[in-house]
Amino acid sequence: MSLASKVCLGMTAALSLGMFLYVSGRQIKDTERMHAAVLNDKLRQEEKKIYNVFLLEQQAEVTKILKKQQKEDEEISLKLLGNSEQDGI
Repeated sequence: MSLASKVCLGMTAALSLGMFLYVSGRQIKDTERMHAAVLNDKLRQEEKKIYNVFLLEQQAEVTKILKKQQKEDEEISLKLLGNSEQDGI
């Protein structure tokens, strides 16, 4: 085997090994990045769920207050209506 053939074979082997290592490294980095994206999505979903529960609790509290106020308004209206009926009799 001539020297030129040996050099060409060595360079081809080195280039092939370099390409293999580069592609393997990129795959590992891509896999890590995708895994991190999944974790970020889960975290964002949990934060959104917590926020939605918070909003639901606030809405329930406001509904409770409004129902109480509506009941008080109805009682006042009935009292006023009762007084006006007594005045009219």
